[in-house]
Amino acid sequence: MIQAQNVDCHSDFHYSRAKGYALYKAGAYTSVWSNGKPLLGVLAGNLYQIHDDFSTTFLLGSVGSNEMSYESVSDVSAEVIYFTNGTVIGKIRNGVASSLRTATGDFKANLPPGNLIRYFLGSLYVVAGKVMYISDVLNREIYDRRWGFKLFESEITLFEAVQDGFFTSDKDNTYFMQRKGSTQEVAAAPIFTLTKLCKGAVPGTGCRVENVTSPSGKTIDKGVIWVSGNTLCLGGDGGVFEEIRSDVYAVPSSRIGTSMVRKSGDLNQYITIVR
Repeated sequence: MIQAQNVDCHSDFHYSRAKGYALYKAGAYTSVWSNGKPLLGVLAGNLYQIHDDFSTTFLLGSVGSNEMSYESVSDVSAEVIYFTNGTVIGKIRNGVASSLRTATGDFKANLPPGNLIRYFLGSLYVVAGKVMYISDVLNREIYDRRWGFKLFESEITLFEAVQDGFFTSDKDNTYFMQRKGSTQEVAAAPIFTLTKLCKGAVPGTGCRVENVTSPSGKTIDKGVIWVSGNTLCLGGDGGVFEEIRSDVYAVPSSRIGTSMVRKSGDLNQYITIVR
């Protein structure tokens, strides 16, 4: 089988016809996201929640047309979803959207809007161009202007967390950024080491995965899969890194993409669209 269209290839190498689709909700929605609970999307510059019956709830107006980044964080009493798109930054708690808490204290400032937002070991990380802002652990919505940031050589195109660090990329190279020391000792000023892995990642193709097996047979509990150049790449805890059969799963040269993980029965698929 050299090429197939509209079929699924299963782990035992048999094929099945892929399921079709039907239109449930009209409208040019962008930045659609879900963690299995709420479904969020942007329509005509406004942020909405889309419910199971495909009715919608207006959350926030005038967010703009930039791609929105989301991150869910489990709080004491409720899940909080943070969002940012370079123009706005905010949070959704119990179905209500609001701004971040106002910073107080010397050298403290609110996290600024960025193009990526992620949560790791008690802190929110906001990426804005080539700057990474790191929030305080005691108040994850503010950062310290003395040490709560890190500069990269160029714009960051990948930023996904595993258990002990991040897989991150600028336009030239992809790195594993590993957290060092105890979280108590370096809570104010996190310490990281950078290990270069491969060429730069294609923006939008990074996707977190769990409980997968690498091409060499290693079990990865928390991992990241992305496109780098013309190759699919897989990384895991401790900086484990492997390319995924570039001679078989070759990807066209591209400048931007989007991705998702699809699970259906015995299928566990990484799907990416690039252009």
